[in-house]
Amino acid sequence: MRDVIPAPAPGLDLRREYGHHQSRRSGPVDPLTGGRNLGPLAEQIRQTLRNMTHMLVSAGSGLDRIVKMTVVLADAGDYDEMNRVWLEFFPVDPPARTACALQLSNGNGVEIECIALGGKSPS
Repeated sequence: MRDVIPAPAPGLDLRREYGHHQSRRSGPVDPLTGGRNLGPLAEQIRQTLRNMTHMLVSAGSGLDRIVKMTVVLADAGDYDEMNRVWLEFFPVDPPARTACALQLSNGNGVEIECIALGGKSPS
């Protein structure tokens, strides 16, 4: 796996840090090739959440530090499928989430944004 998620398009910064809070945005980009994963929606969601995990861990945080997520689907009819994959990553005590459907660029079926606390969870 490459160390860095491919650079976003100009004007679309994927990462911001505000003291102890972080904002991350990801889509279904394969970190090995840099290409978009435009396969089945479930795999796009998994790829996006794996990318999110990688970005958070690289910044010293993790999925367990997410406070709020926003999931944007290209098709509102995919809500149930998104929930099935969501439970693979957050089987217990998931973060707050908003989900909506909008026209997405580049053929993406999903994009996900999160706000997370910085640093490791208290032990």
